[in-house]
Amino acid sequence: MRVFIDLTPVLRDPFGRELPPRVMSVMEFRSQAILTKLLDDPRLAPRGSASRSRIRTIGAALHTGAPQNAVRAMLRPDATRKRVLGELDRAIAEVRIPETSADRLDAYERLILTFPPRFFPRLVGIVLAGVLSYAIANRVVGARARPGEMQTVLRGLPHNPTTEMDLALWDIARASREDPASREALSACTPADLSSQYRARALPPLLQREMMSFLERYGHRAIAEIGAPARCDRQLPTARR
Repeated sequence: MRVFIDLTPVLRDPFGRELPPRVMSVMEFRSQAILTKLLDDPRLAPRGSASRSRIRTIGAALHTGAPQNAVRAMLRPDATRKRVLGELDRAIAEVRIPETSADRLDAYERLILTFPPRFFPRLVGIVLAGVLSYAIANRVVGARARPGEMQTVLRGLPHNPTTEMDLALWDIARASREDPASREALSACTPADLSSQYRARALPPLLQREMMSFLERYGHRAIAEIGAPARCDRQLPTARR
């Protein structure tokens, strides 16, 4: 399941249109390239006054509390992260999944309408603090950093889910190397065969157990999930081989 966001009004806004490419420059380079190209599309030419848009955008942002949360995250990053994610986890724990498909669809529609307005500003504040910190670090380091070094540092920061996924896969690889059956399966089978065996629960016990645990935790994640749509990991288990 993917949630799509219509950025057309943002890209037509004379003040806000520059924000998505800048944010994506930290989060997802492929999407940054697409958004930068869209800024030159005449169908998305800016409309209205930049000054009015700036005042309106700043006022709306202050009303959501996102800038205030960004300041808190800059001053007390660990405490702010734990507080916001704790509130999010408690809210998710309260969600009850109905029995029938129709009721589930209704529940999902209610959730998608009520959940983002409640938590999106708080989460955006944390993201904004990270984007600002990265921009400041880039400004301070300047040309002294070789190409790719800032991204290497960024990927090595604590609480990066992508890095945590990579480390989890590394643990699986190390455990599989010590297990003869798992090592043989990974060496002899093609990715497609491994995927079929996983779905049939026919992998060697250790490898099957470890991959099920991994996908239970990270299966909702996707390759390049911020930007162009891609299937999630549990739909493409061969991609992580």
